[in-house]
Amino acid sequence: MRDPNRRARLSKVCRTIAWMLAAFGLVVIVEGVSKGGLRHRLLAAFIGAGFLLPLGVPWLLGRKWDSIRAKVLLLVGSTAVSLLALEAGIRLIRPSSFQHPEIMEHPVRGFSMRPNRGGMDARGFRNVEALERADIVCIGDSQTYGSSVRLSETFPVALGERFGRSVYNMSLGGYGPVQYLALAKTAIELRPKAIVVGFYFGNDLVNAHTAIGIPHWTRLQDPERTYERPLGASPHTPEPNLAMNVLALLKHSSKLVRYLHSEVSFRMKQSRYLADTYWREPGAPRYDGGNIQTLFTPKLRLGPQKLSSGRVRDGLRITEQCLIEMNALCDRAGVRMVLLLLHTKEFYYHRFLTARGDAAAGSLVDLAAAEVAMTTRIKGIAERLGAGIIDPTQKVLEALREDRALWPPNSDGHFTAAGCALVAEVIHEQLLKICPELATNTSPVKNR
Repeated sequence: MRDPNRRARLSKVCRTIAWMLAAFGLVVIVEGVSKGGLRHRLLAAFIGAGFLLPLGVPWLLGRKWDSIRAKVLLLVGSTAVSLLALEAGIRLIRPSSFQHPEIMEHPVRGFSMRPNRGGMDARGFRNVEALERADIVCIGDSQTYGSSVRLSETFPVALGERFGRSVYNMSLGGYGPVQYLALAKTAIELRPKAIVVGFYFGNDLVNAHTAIGIPHWTRLQDPERTYERPLGASPHTPEPNLAMNVLALLKHSSKLVRYLHSEVSFRMKQSRYLADTYWREPGAPRYDGGNIQTLFTPKLRLGPQKLSSGRVRDGLRITEQCLIEMNALCDRAGVRMVLLLLHTKEFYYHRFLTARGDAAAGSLVDLAAAEVAMTTRIKGIAERLGAGIIDPTQKVLEALREDRALWPPNSDGHFTAAGCALVAEVIHEQLLKICPELATNTSPVKNR
């Protein structure tokens, strides 16, 4: 016979817990709707509402709750068991794939990713495995890393599939020419036929200036300038509100939550309807036509390319020296160095919009002019060195004229999967001309 007093006590405990969760949910909503960006505020409302459910559902259903309570509790219990089973499965199958990469200090590059964590290979790069030998090595920053795409969609992976050869991705967001020089020394150990260096005009020059604050690179410093040591493995950035702290705690505790968060975040970034929930440069134009929608950040991208800036001029000097040393390393090893020119999204769109007579091109004029001048200088350096040069500009413009979206609909300047595939296509076409020996004696494709 059931004890009615025990059932009453259990019911009271459940109501108390429900009230506590509801109170916490209200705190999350009230605190979060006024902090962070629009998507952070929306997330605060969503997470807070979740804490209100245990109290809100019985209240909304009223008398019906008593008749369905057992079924609801059974559903909740079975769902919890299923989630635990999924968590266990994820921990058994490729557990590192669903972790966030862990940043760490590096004496030469300033910072790196901890090996074998968060989808990183044994060297700390974004590959399925750390190859002992590769036909092509791609060096670069977040553009080469593929910050807006999955590993299987990055252009180094797409390049390997096109060539039918092994391609190794040796890149990391925040890197620049100084780190590229350091990476070239490691890349040569893989005995590649070509090293493709992705130079991104959006920030590489400033990154070069910043990086030589690392004590290892004092030889590259201008004795008449003062350099500060870069932050390296930067401390954790505080979350904008309590809801994001709750999410961070869940991600830290559960690989399932980390996986779901990465997938949801990826899909949110590709949504046209959520474009404005991400950062938007005040007064900057947007483009919305056909299948393409995207936001621009011309002021953000102009600063790192203005030669009137002492940091940019110094970065150009450092970049030239790094390219000289990289090319010398490659020559001694019998490896072809190829410079891949990756322009800003705004640079490509300026040409596209100008050809269409679109007024939005006017707000991109200053950036485009600065980038043209910088392109001339960087190409001039590569030509003097005899290095190969790959520029996907014409193919990108053709794709835009065909109404193909190569960037996310928000202000993100990293290529989408379609953009990465196009870059791989261009590299494949032009690299065969620069390095014809890549056309024969194919080796197995790896790191897909």
